[in-house]
Amino acid sequence: ENDFDNELANKQKLSTSKWYDNKAVVGILIFFFFPVGLYALWKSNTISKGWKVGWTLIVLALVIGVWNSDDPNNQQSVQSVTNDSEINSAENQLGVSYNQIMYKLSSDFELEESEPVNGEPRFMGTSSSSAAMLEIIGAKENISKATLVVGFTENQKANTDNLRYFLEFIGALFPDWNNAGNWAADALIKAKNSPNQPIENFVNDKKIKIINYGGLITTTVESRN
Repeated sequence: ENDFDNELANKQKLSTSKWYDNKAVVGILIFFFFPVGLYALWKSNTISKGWKVGWTLIVLALVIGVWNSDDPNNQQSVQSVTNDSEINSAENQLGVSYNQIMYKLSSDFELEESEPVNGEPRFMGTSSSSAAMLEIIGAKENISKATLVVGFTENQKANTDNLRYFLEFIGALFPDWNNAGNWAADALIKAKNSPNQPIENFVNDKKIKIINYGGLITTTVESRN
């Protein structure tokens, strides 16, 4: 009975832990989406300060090394990831509310408020399986930017869930785009087959970019301005 109680307590503890306390999630983000990864690293309560300092120095060294290399494609990849961690001013809003995005995703994602970006609120969290990450920036009534990161592996259920998140995310941000589903499906296939090659589209005053960073599909929607 004690063993059962201990196991139950451990499961309850895991189910209520924050996404940035999951070392596997932090590791994936550091390697494939380092701006968010570094934030998660320093926010984590399960990683010691020594490891935080060490990994930060390693990431900085890698970024500097790639930037100083002669390969313009590598420089473009680093610059792209860096730019994705930034946002335009608050006037570049999307006309979409926080609740519109979370209407269908809220049952699988638990977001919490994070460090503000350029003075705007920022909400971040992962799916219940930790296989997807969602970030929303801006006032809840009218956001400025949204990013979804999903990974596709040999886990069929996780793949099915992530595909649903991907399509629902785009549908929520482009409610009046009749061809959104078809375009998104085609873009996803292209992204999976062409790593580090951004796929972009402009719909009215919004810009959508999909890119494959090491197997993680990052979809960002922001103002086209």
